[in-house]
Amino acid sequence: VTTFSDDLERASDELREAEVFLTRHGLACTATIQPLVASPLQLILEEAQRVAARLLVMGSFGRSVVQEFFLGSVTRSILEQLPLPVFLDH
Repeated sequence: VTTFSDDLERASDELREAEVFLTRHGLACTATIQPLVASPLQLILEEAQRVAARLLVMGSFGRSVVQEFFLGSVTRSILEQLPLPVFLDH
């Protein structure tokens, strides 16, 4: 489980929730926080390739129509560019 964030406290809380959920379902995991040093899309693509991921599970967070128009959507870009299945939780 990897999150990319500059907010260490929030990222730690989110990772803790993921670890509890996975452990409750009998799945072991390693949780890491990586700094947000590039575009989220690029970081996710690189990490998926680095760990030879076969499935990406990610949260989807909506932006306003105006923000999405000017800034784009990471979720949409992931669905268009990632060469593996994606499970979205919204």
